[in-house]
Amino acid sequence: MSEPTRQEMTEKYKEGYKLLKSVLKEVPKEGWDFRPGESEWTVREIVAHLADAEIHGYIRLRTLLAEPGETVKPYNQNAYSAKLGYSDSDPELALKLYKGLVKGNYALLKRLPETIDENEVTHPEDGQWNIDSWLDSYVSHTRSHIKQIKRNLERMSAKS
Repeated sequence: MSEPTRQEMTEKYKEGYKLLKSVLKEVPKEGWDFRPGESEWTVREIVAHLADAEIHGYIRLRTLLAEPGETVKPYNQNAYSAKLGYSDSDPELALKLYKGLVKGNYALLKRLPETIDENEVTHPEDGQWNIDSWLDSYVSHTRSHIKQIKRNLERMSAKS
């Protein structure tokens, strides 16, 4: 199987919102706050995290495009969750924010010139990022959390 093209990855990136929205329709009222394990996130917390992660992605993408050679900032997702009150967050608001950020990034990605391949930034934990590694990271990030939400629902069903 060949590597997906940038255009295919850009479409997969956009599709992430639709996939997330679809799986969230399956979450019953009691499922939003079900914690499958002591240090594991609830669906509510996952959605809040995805919005904050996409904020970072939005900034990282623009840094990559406008300021190649710079270092992008990592963040502590567990500190964000604890200190920003993910457990009390509004998932509908977080989902709207996530949607808007994805929409903005998608529009930008669609109009990029091919010469952008040369641009790189440094991520202190992941090393060098270019546009393709940015896309790969954010496509896989959303999908991994969609799987996490499905596992949460399965574990909740198994407990009842």
